[in-house]
Amino acid sequence: PPRIVCGVRVAHSITTVDTAMTSYARAWAAAAVAATLLVCVPWWSWRLATERAPMPRMRRAHVAQKCATAHQLKRKLRLHVHVEEEQGICDGLLEKWKEIESDAPSVEFTCTSFDGDATVSEDPAVAEEQVELAWKKHGKYAEEPGTLDLFLATKNAAGGDAANKVSAYLGARRRGWILLPQKGIQDAGMKTKTVDDTVQQTIPVLRELVAEFLPIESRKSEAGGDVEVLRLDPFGVVSLSFVLSVADPTDGVYAWDFEGAKTEFLDPLLKALAPLAEIGARGQRLQYAAPQVMQAMTKSGESGAWTISENDLSAFIDASLPSTGQARAAMHWILYIPSPRHCPLHITMSTGETAGEDAFLIPRWGGVIVVNPQNCTGTTTTRTIKVNAHKSERVDRILDTEKLYPAMGLVVAQMREMLGLAPLPKQSAGIWGSLEALACPQTGFADWEVDNMVQELVRKDMFAALRSLQSLENLFDSIPNVVIKRNIPAQAEEALALLEVALDSVQNNKYWEAASAARKARGLAVNAYFHPTILSLLYFPQEHKIAIYAPLFLPVFMVALTTAFRAFRHVSKKKKLQTTASEHDKQE
Repeated sequence: PPRIVCGVRVAHSITTVDTAMTSYARAWAAAAVAATLLVCVPWWSWRLATERAPMPRMRRAHVAQKCATAHQLKRKLRLHVHVEEEQGICDGLLEKWKEIESDAPSVEFTCTSFDGDATVSEDPAVAEEQVELAWKKHGKYAEEPGTLDLFLATKNAAGGDAANKVSAYLGARRRGWILLPQKGIQDAGMKTKTVDDTVQQTIPVLRELVAEFLPIESRKSEAGGDVEVLRLDPFGVVSLSFVLSVADPTDGVYAWDFEGAKTEFLDPLLKALAPLAEIGARGQRLQYAAPQVMQAMTKSGESGAWTISENDLSAFIDASLPSTGQARAAMHWILYIPSPRHCPLHITMSTGETAGEDAFLIPRWGGVIVVNPQNCTGTTTTRTIKVNAHKSERVDRILDTEKLYPAMGLVVAQMREMLGLAPLPKQSAGIWGSLEALACPQTGFADWEVDNMVQELVRKDMFAALRSLQSLENLFDSIPNVVIKRNIPAQAEEALALLEVALDSVQNNKYWEAASAARKARGLAVNAYFHPTILSLLYFPQEHKIAIYAPLFLPVFMVALTTAFRAFRHVSKKKKLQTTASEHDKQE
């Protein structure tokens, strides 16, 4: 080209430099946008990822390993020998106990001489008072949950079949006594034989005691399944609901002294069962029951009484169910009062025979008790009673505490059956003699029976808590994108801490502390498993994120990337042209 003025060439050079700088800025801006998207999009994806707080898996495995080796509370069986020529008896019993120990690994047996004054009558009622009195005077051993103290004494009478056999009894408390026959005791020249005889007579009683009265394995119902220890919520709370259901409102207004019956009958029972669960009781009155029950009644031609077949007993529940409440963990008892024209009312079995008691039990629900008035067709007397400090009520019939006594006795019997306990008194006999567990009239449950149930319940609660935590971990593993809030592992940690407390209590044989800690641990584990936040984001996979955010960010990223590429390519071409022009100028 023709040479031009230098100023024009200089101006052309400045324009070229400005264009190059603009291309550089555009390229770096586009590159910055692309880099920002390349870095921020993964960070944003990480921020949008499903929250999954870590579960305490290692701690749970450690606690499960400890539970597998030390989950059973120990039972202490202490035998106190109070017979003549007692030297050597304990050594012989301890040697023979080794034959029983394999069948009762959780029972610790000790034998000592009782140096107190203990006169034991052959009358069980009198003997129980004597043993309690001797125990209080002795004061050497403290009464502990899980401990059973047996007194070994000699019968006062001699002769007869009963006097030549061993008689053993378990009282309402944690004490019992064994009465040996007098044969072979007085002759000092037969000392070795006397000791052997005493040992041989005592060992069958201990074997029967361990086999029949201190069962540790889970009880089985007639259907073959595990017997539930009441119908509890996860934290071991249950409510006992009592309903007075009056069939005919024209019979008059009924009132019942539930508070008096609760104080006299239920409160001692609930106190005795307090180590098992937190139990409350409430009562209500249903002045009119639906007529389903009356429709199922038939009149007996022989006695003139009304009967209802066991196949029609569901009518009682249908008639009174609306009044029983909807508590999740509740046991219900209905006290049904028939109308005067259907009184007395009895329950008949499928064989046609009348049931021994006008009551029946519904597993895991409660029971129904028919309360026939003492005078079915008698006249009523209207009176005014004071309901509370601000309210009075006119009633025609009153069920006071005395009239409610038979019904409350049936309630206790039905509770024992629901808990898988045999009726007391319970007797086990053999050629060696007999062993009888006496009834507990105050509460209906002997202390050693409550210890049996606590021992079983602690084991069940501990393993139930561990199973719930294990199932929760398996659930999280099976659904990788399920939300795990931080409060769920926190509840699991708290449950494991309580399980460790329960394990320490088990090792130290602290019954009540172990029961309380295991029950709370089970409640926390179950609550963690059913936590409502687990289902808030059940499934949110990665492909859903890509499908949502790719249409937004991918076009922007591609535009920025192609713009940066074009800008850098344009700058590169400009550099090449500038280099070629400079070389051409140098050559000229």
